[in-house]
Amino acid sequence: MLNSESFTQRLGASTVVCTTFLLVAIGGCSTAKTPEASSSAISNVAIEETSPVSNGGVTEETPPPPVEIVIEKTPATPGSVVTQETKPIYKPADSTVVAKAESVQEIPKQFQGEWNADLAQCGSEGSDGRLEIKAKQVLFYESSGPIQDITSDGDRNLTGTVELSGEGETWQTELELQLSEDKSALTQIMDDNSFVRYRCS
Repeated sequence: MLNSESFTQRLGASTVVCTTFLLVAIGGCSTAKTPEASSSAISNVAIEETSPVSNGGVTEETPPPPVEIVIEKTPATPGSVVTQETKPIYKPADSTVVAKAESVQEIPKQFQGEWNADLAQCGSEGSDGRLEIKAKQVLFYESSGPIQDITSDGDRNLTGTVELSGEGETWQTELELQLSEDKSALTQIMDDNSFVRYRCS
């Protein structure tokens, strides 16, 4: 048989145990806190930033990704004119060597002889189209004289200063002559026009 003290202790213990069990059964003894609705409950969006990368004590920044630029060409519309780039074509320089005119003491032989605008008048001193060329003298229809300051390329071109005399007068004139390729025609080049004579045989 239990005494009063022992019963009280047992009863007290049973009371505490039952009370604790009851509270646990109904959730009253739980120490868990109900989560409070706050801004911390909202998921934060992670923002990634490019941070410097340390390499052996030297801070290096991560370079930005390359940017690709795509250029789209608009297709030509019907009836439009397509412009094409024309590249210049460089041709080699002409290999033809132009002889340099040089001062000479006499008229070259290919220029010498009798020339006339009308071959039928060759040999006639009365022909106004007659021209006779000698080594150092030029004879026209009504005037003649020595030639000075002669220059020639040695082939087809000749220039010089002629001191002409005729009909009691004397004057100087510049003479420029050019032979044809076959040397059969002689052109006297003047300021306003030119005069062609042909070689008399």
